[in-house]
Amino acid sequence: MGTKKQARIIAQLAHLITSRSERLSNQDSLSTSVSIKLTQEIRTYCFLIRVFQEN
Repeated sequence: MGTKKQARIIAQLAHLITSRSERLSNQDSLSTSVSIKLTQEIRTYCFLIRVFQEN
């Protein structure tokens, strides 16, 4: 995989993490299940970033 493509994917994942984090910061309006789902998504995206950085 090309370096530019890796960088683009990592940037997209970082954007997803940011948007999920912003939703989590407004937790007053979120149910527990939605909070858990957002947290799991953030962890998954962080893991994927590490995977892409290693390759």
